Amino acid sequence: MKKIRDFESIYDVEKFIQELKKEFKLTSFDPILSLIRPSFYKYEVDFVLVEESNWGSQSDLSLFIQGYGNWGAQSERTFSGDFHFGWTTSSGHEVKIIGHFSGDADYGYPHRGSFTLYIGEDESENFYPAVLAIAGRVTRQMPG
Repeated sequence: MKKIRDFESIYDVEKFIQELKKEFKLTSFDPILSLIRPSFYKYEVDFVLVEESNWGSQSDLSLFIQGYGNWGAQSERTFSGDFHFGWTTSSGHEVKIIGHFSGDADYGYPHRGSFTLYIGEDESENFYPAVLAIAGRVTRQMPG
């Protein structure tokens, strides 16, 4: 896998996946988008979607999130966890985002983090250039 860029927040990742959805209409990104924002106190997702929009063309989407809140009498309310998004297209092309998020629960948790975008290293005339263009267009998103 080849590292492409880092995203600074879960909102950036969400925007990137929304843009993938616009570009690649045969893949159902809606289930991923509906699960991407963790909630306080505990949030665990282990989701895999295997679909064939065209006969014999299987696409795999996966999302893993494991997040926990901390609320103690002598400590700040915080939320942190791990994040993994994967997409393998019917052509065998790969997109992954792996990261960790953390933040103060009083200020839009878990908006901060480090999420790294990777793509496969196989040959692609159209797919990877489109993914790179989308990644380049996503700018820092604010909570909302």
